[in-house]
Amino acid sequence: MKAPYLLAIGLLVFSGSLLAQNESVETPITLEELHRRNVMGRLGLPLGTVATIDAVITSGNETRAKAYQGLYLLTVTHVNGQPLEKPPLMRFVVDSLSSTVNLPHDKPPLLFGANQDGENPAANRKEIEKEYVGKTHRLVVYEEGGYAGIPDNLPKGVPLAGAAGFGFRFSTSLTVLAESATDIQNHVKKR
Repeated sequence: MKAPYLLAIGLLVFSGSLLAQNESVETPITLEELHRRNVMGRLGLPLGTVATIDAVITSGNETRAKAYQGLYLLTVTHVNGQPLEKPPLMRFVVDSLSSTVNLPHDKPPLLFGANQDGENPAANRKEIEKEYVGKTHRLVVYEEGGYAGIPDNLPKGVPLAGAAGFGFRFSTSLTVLAESATDIQNHVKKR
């Protein structure tokens, strides 16, 4: 008597898990839906929301990730004064209209004052990095996102078809507007 009862419960659990798997398959959203809804970023805010962050300048070379070699990244520790449980490591750019921000990102350190006259560039890089890598900055930023990379289904014969590690995916980065909230307030007052 127990065996049929246990068999019936087992079948119910199994069919319920199959149903749950079918429901968990999500359909892609349309571009129109994307425009109507907010996308939450890695900062915990909708993309495009201006925020004040505390972040540590991190050398991409220290991450040992090939994609970050030669770059500078931000390890975000606080957003609008609130500490983050898992500080994200993020790419960033400095807004082209910002004249108050002097952070390295994708520029080699030699562009930041190293002497190129016969000196070892790696030694210069380490010397220059002492001034900013590992330092915390309070920054006014917004997070933006987009798709980039190489699609998986390229036809054979397309030169990029064999490239590894650059899969087509959505990612976010930060745009730095100012070094601190007071910089923005002072700029607005001058207008």
